[in-house]
Amino acid sequence: MKNLTIILLLFSSSFLFGQSEIKNLSSLDTNSFTITPNPFVDTTNIHFEINSNDTVRLRIFDRWGNVLSTLVNNEVLQSGQYNYIYVNDTLINGAYIVGLDINSKIFGKNLFKTDSINSIMTIKEKEKIIIYPNPATNILEVNFTNNLKREIRLINENGEFLIVTESFEKRIILNIENFKSGLYILSVKNGLIITNEKILIE
Repeated sequence: MKNLTIILLLFSSSFLFGQSEIKNLSSLDTNSFTITPNPFVDTTNIHFEINSNDTVRLRIFDRWGNVLSTLVNNEVLQSGQYNYIYVNDTLINGAYIVGLDINSKIFGKNLFKTDSINSIMTIKEKEKIIIYPNPATNILEVNFTNNLKREIRLINENGEFLIVTESFEKRIILNIENFKSGLYILSVKNGLIITNEKILIE
């Protein structure tokens, strides 16, 4: 089984996806095709699992069936679990569709864009993450409001996990002095909630 995480930035396409395909979207097992967080502000993680080597296409559509982004374009992927971190802060608020084609069978899930973090909180106490400094050079300090168990990952632009750690602490320090300059994603998983924050290392 292969596990892969890829960070994708927005690119546009004017290709029009047929309305008939949107209407005939199939359902896939909840654990095999997930989007978290959803609604999202500027980043969300699209997860899916395939059981055999399959030709896959993964796209984002507006409600009229226009393709806004193509994340995977008819690539043959090995069996396993895949995670694509979709980064987009230019979409207007509203409803979209994530379309997953596996060997020409189309699966779909609704994706909701919002500009307010308050609207995606599903726990009573607001999850607040304070990251300092950002941009950072040698260390990254991450602060939380409580001592819940969290999984923290630092991911580079190639989708590689550079740091993976678990913590119950309100404050953690990440050593980043050996990482090259560039854009990274700090992904924090708290129960069913995944929060992705962009980090700039100088």
